[in-house]
Amino acid sequence: MIRIKLRCPRCKNTMLYQSKDLALSEKHKKCVYCGKNYSIKDNIVHDR
Repeated sequence: MIRIKLRCPRCKNTMLYQSKDLALSEKHKKCVYCGKNYSIKDNIVHDR
């Protein structure tokens, strides 16, 4: 399992996403704060 940090494009809040597989190109998530559906692959936050 992998855990990814995502940022909502509308409200800019960050959330964690846990996936069982690495195929993220077709996955979507619904923001728990504003309700917007967005693609996971375009909204990954890169921690440094």
